Amino acid sequence: MADHTTKAAQTAEADKGYWRANVRIILVSLVIWAVVSFGFGILLRPMLSGIAVGGTDLGFWFAQ
Repeated sequence: MADHTTKAAQTAEADKGYWRANVRIILVSLVIWAVVSFGFGILLRPMLSGIAVGGTDLGFWFAQ
């Protein structure tokens, strides 16, 4: 019985580690997304308007 509870505790600890890492990756991705979409799409759009990509300016593509 003690072996079973030990394995359960190890599994629970592994699950906590997995979710801790998973949530960290999600948060980093959301921060990058917010910086790129808000920063490049709104704040830096005038600076990016001189770079043409696909027939329109780069700021348009970041905003999309």
